[in-house]
Amino acid sequence: MILLRQSWQRALSRGARPDSAHPPAIEGFNAYLTTLPYGAFWYNLAMLVMKRLCRVLLIAVLLTLCWQLMLAAHEAGHVLGAWLTGGRVTQVVLRPLLISRTDVDPDPHPGVVAWSGPLGGVLVPAVIAVCLPRRRRATRRLAVFFAGFCLIANGAYIGVGAFLPVGDGEVMLRTGTPPALMLAFGVTCVLTGLWLWHRLGSVGEFLRGSDRTNRTHRTEPEA
Repeated sequence: MILLRQSWQRALSRGARPDSAHPPAIEGFNAYLTTLPYGAFWYNLAMLVMKRLCRVLLIAVLLTLCWQLMLAAHEAGHVLGAWLTGGRVTQVVLRPLLISRTDVDPDPHPGVVAWSGPLGGVLVPAVIAVCLPRRRRATRRLAVFFAGFCLIANGAYIGVGAFLPVGDGEVMLRTGTPPALMLAFGVTCVLTGLWLWHRLGSVGEFLRGSDRTNRTHRTEPEA
């Protein structure tokens, strides 16, 4: 409502839409808006809605990609754990809308294999984000966002599994893992992931490529 009120005030004070360089189809629509009463207000409102829709679409695509890559990293951890403990992977199932799984038969150490999934799922993205050079700023920011996403997703999965045993959580409890350890792992991962996201700034700052750390550094006075 505040943005709408500001657009209304700008429209009343300016009385015309700002100059822009849009394609002809968009320009035609903009020209039509200016023929309406308070045309500049409707123009600003349309631009605001389009900007919000583009932002929502971009975030949806980014989260979908992160979800797919997170599942792949999680199952890769299971595969590595099975290989290190002498198990044989018979099948890896990646289901975007359901719980993925890695079938191991024989599985000499199911508890180790169960823990290797979430551990690999959080450590691999974190190592990638840390190892990326600082000069590749945009790539590094995406890697940090992905690392935070993996921390939150895997932490919530194991933390909830301490109370609702399903998937890896059920195997962990069955092999003797204390529920308190699972809950501590989940809370630690979720809080760390949220902290990484907080360092990236708000959604608008993240999409623009600025973060809280850089902004604080720029505002520090020189000694």
